[in-house]
Amino acid sequence: MDKMPYVILKCAVSIDGYIDDESSARLILSDTKDFDMVDEVRSTCDAILLGSEAIRKDNPSLLIKSEERRKKRLLNGLPENPMKVTITSSGKVTKDLNFFKAGDSRKVVYCTKGAYENLRKDLSGLSEIVPSPSENDVVDLRFILHDLKQKGINKLMIEGGAKISTQFLSEGLVDEMQISIAPFFVGEANATKFLESSIYPHDKKNRMRLESVQMVGDMALLTYHLKKYLDDVSQLEDISQNEIDLRFMEKAVRLSELCCKSHTAYSVGAILVDENNNIIAQGYSREVEGNMHAEEIVINKAINSGIGLKDSTIYSTIEPCGLRLSGKKCCADRIIENQIKRVVFCMKEPNTLVNNPTGEKKLKKSGIHVDIINDFKNRVLLINEHIPN
Repeated sequence: MDKMPYVILKCAVSIDGYIDDESSARLILSDTKDFDMVDEVRSTCDAILLGSEAIRKDNPSLLIKSEERRKKRLLNGLPENPMKVTITSSGKVTKDLNFFKAGDSRKVVYCTKGAYENLRKDLSGLSEIVPSPSENDVVDLRFILHDLKQKGINKLMIEGGAKISTQFLSEGLVDEMQISIAPFFVGEANATKFLESSIYPHDKKNRMRLESVQMVGDMALLTYHLKKYLDDVSQLEDISQNEIDLRFMEKAVRLSELCCKSHTAYSVGAILVDENNNIIAQGYSREVEGNMHAEEIVINKAINSGIGLKDSTIYSTIEPCGLRLSGKKCCADRIIENQIKRVVFCMKEPNTLVNNPTGEKKLKKSGIHVDIINDFKNRVLLINEHIPN
């Protein structure tokens, strides 16, 4: 597994692909519901990254606005707000910006070696300053991602900006892209487009995977998955079922690392694939509101997309539950009623939260084939070490 965070790039654009117009005032692309969606995604992330040009021009606070979401983070043992991160080659960031003034979240500025000394003096006590090891006048993005991972950042949100979006996308460092389309045109020759000219790994020969289309207020939210971790398994020849299972399970484990921690619920990743090993849906615990389990989330995604689940396989990092203390329908029952053919998981559900878990027993009794892959058990246990014994 790459020692880098899962990277979500989120941006709002006009229907003709612009993020700003020619005026000096900020162009408002999002409506109220889309702004709330941004706040929701922020609340699930460990850090938010914005380029220095954007923090100078728009002067955002990069804080979670919803009091309820901030409280939820605190209850789950997380800081009230995600870490703030920015990148500067010129060193032109000043301590009077809301990036530094608003909130008490941790702040990190990545810069070139040439800008380091001045920034260290100017921002002393306000932010951690980290110089890039690159000898040229460029900040190494891969270095940034590796360093953030070492700082405990598992999920990073990049909030638009043409330059920063171009850099991350052209280097193939974005895992997921969420684009909100505003229902109007800008149509100005010198307005700022979403992306600058560059060579991108996803061109006409390498199309991105469209995960979902959602109506948010009067906008369309498109979610794409960019990295081909396992999406090409169906195209591989001479690959054993065991190897396929290992690849999908490793991806599910990686997804489970994105979970917002809860002392009363496991962090689980899940993937649904069809009979030809094409991914139908993927997700993780508490990815959406409602304390939903990972298996429940991927089943709902498939159903909402109109995809039938008969003869499909579900990969889950922990045994699907056979009983929910909340009284909701358990995941085993959902799997059974949707005629999923096979269930693969890493480890049996511990007795910690539910005595004598019955998920596997229910599944087998219904004729569903169950396989257990122990290869990633230690990683799953580590990811769930927040659950008190």
